[in-house]
Amino acid sequence: MNVTRISNRGFIFTFDDLQKTNFQCSTNVYAIVGNKYIFICDTCLGPDSMAQVIDHLKNLTQIKPLIIFNSHADWDHIWGNCYFPNSLIIAHHLCRQRIQAEGERDLLQYSLYCRGEVELVLPDLTFDTEIVFPGEGIKFFYSPGHTIDSASCYDMIDHLLFVGDNLEDPIPYISIDNLAQYRETLEGYLKLSPDIYLPAHSAAQTTEHLLRKNLDYLRSLMSARKYLPKHSDYPEKFDWIHQSNLQVLKKE
Repeated sequence: MNVTRISNRGFIFTFDDLQKTNFQCSTNVYAIVGNKYIFICDTCLGPDSMAQVIDHLKNLTQIKPLIIFNSHADWDHIWGNCYFPNSLIIAHHLCRQRIQAEGERDLLQYSLYCRGEVELVLPDLTFDTEIVFPGEGIKFFYSPGHTIDSASCYDMIDHLLFVGDNLEDPIPYISIDNLAQYRETLEGYLKLSPDIYLPAHSAAQTTEHLLRKNLDYLRSLMSARKYLPKHSDYPEKFDWIHQSNLQVLKKE
């Protein structure tokens, strides 16, 4: 685990467990030390991962009550929920539904990647549009894109936007044919204009370059239902993502 202190109250915990797998990615957990609470965005691969996060925070600050946020229901973002039996877990209502419908299947299929003994734990509090903690400067809001249940966290004090899997480097990964919603979400990010974008599987972005690149890709797919990749746009090894995206569009 690598820890980056991105501001006085924000910490990025980066795990490389999936780096040498077929997924070839790191995974970010974002922690915000607020006035009354500590907010944890996503819970990675299991309780062992979350134990490292909490141990590190204990060395830096007095531990306050925890509030957990799931950006969406994909297994690599929720398996650590079980480490927090006494904490409030927040997510969009579709996230809870997806965990109920798909969680056991994913746990069986991807059990090799569990970090610790994983027990599926559902969000306690769900929302449709947004939940705001005004005294903490935190807003969780619905942002469908990578998945239909995707939500984001905006740290209004540090002007950092945690986007889950809605931004990917170099191109987004599409799981359903919701391109219009996805485009609207990314255009909404532009209007919000944070200082920092934090994807779950890529480095923090201090410019809009990656966002605009992802948005251009989605617009190309929408206009022609195809996109002829140029290797100058992204390395050839990522073409499998593009091919997967095309398969999703063909199925819908």
